[in-house]
Amino acid sequence: MTGRPVGLGQWSDPEYWVDQVRKPVRFADALAALDGVTRFVELGPDGVLSALVQQPDAVTAPLLRRDRDEVTTVLTALAT
Repeated sequence: MTGRPVGLGQWSDPEYWVDQVRKPVRFADALAALDGVTRFVELGPDGVLSALVQQPDAVTAPLLRRDRDEVTTVLTALAT
């Protein structure tokens, strides 16, 4: 994650995914690039990134949580 929007065809380029593994994740820069966005749904395995969103009006909803029922967690996220 570079903190910049993904360009056309970039996700289909194998080199893009190699960089994702080798380079640091720029999560704060990515959030800053989403100027005005205040609603986030996390698709990761445990909702770790949701806790890192520090925007005052932001609402985050992780779809999966460790040791919790998947259906209940997804429905709770959608309700949020």
